[in-house]
Amino acid sequence: MKILCPIDFSQASVNAVKWIVQFLDYLGEGEVHLLHTVNAQRRSGLFVPLDEMFMEKANVDVAQLIESMRKISDKVKFSSEVVVADPKRYIVALSKRKIYDWIVTGTKGLTALKNITVGSVTEYIIEHSDNIILAIPEEASFDEFKVMVLGVDDQILDDGQILDPVKNLCNLFDARLYMVHVRRKDDSVFEYDPALDIYLEDVNYEYKALEYENSVAETITEYCEYVKADMLIMIHRKKNWLERLFVRSITKSELFEIKTPLLILHSD
Repeated sequence: MKILCPIDFSQASVNAVKWIVQFLDYLGEGEVHLLHTVNAQRRSGLFVPLDEMFMEKANVDVAQLIESMRKISDKVKFSSEVVVADPKRYIVALSKRKIYDWIVTGTKGLTALKNITVGSVTEYIIEHSDNIILAIPEEASFDEFKVMVLGVDDQILDDGQILDPVKNLCNLFDARLYMVHVRRKDDSVFEYDPALDIYLEDVNYEYKALEYENSVAETITEYCEYVKADMLIMIHRKKNWLERLFVRSITKSELFEIKTPLLILHSD
């Protein structure tokens, strides 16, 4: 696997690197490309532009981070780049120029810039990149998956291959999969797309319908904690419930409460 991993050297982003390195080590091989973006800044009276100072420091920090990760695994290959660029647009552009299987981020930041929030960067990547995105909570640690939760909505899944990563992970770890639909109490009973039974025929799974009153995010988060899920998986479609849940309506504080690694798949 080839992984693009944006970093800002915060605890959250470093933990995301550590998590994916341990995951790839479990697989037996993999490549991680570390990306750090520096915002161009200049101040009158300074002989050296601030971005050059930041880049020099960042290159040293990246080298030290790679060295520490090599102590965790000798099976993973590393590459890196430090650039002066807008993080949102550069991450997406890079993911389109080169082939990466996943984009892996920490949930508390892709950039050190205070005026660029986690939500805005994540939203931009979700909307403009076709890559699978894995968001790792700051306190999450890698372990063999035992339970995974797949969120589904009331739309038909056009291409079953979208679920291939789910099937591969379930079979790799022999994990139990819960396919979950969250709805209001007064909503009509939802019968999931029967094609899912075909797509997931080789997977140990079961369907769960959950009711909520106040927050979909709270309901599904509590369910993940209840079943001790090792990963939450969502399928992103434009203007669907995932967008409303994790991009449009959910607050930053609620987003940070998600303690389970979140894997986002894309559907046309």
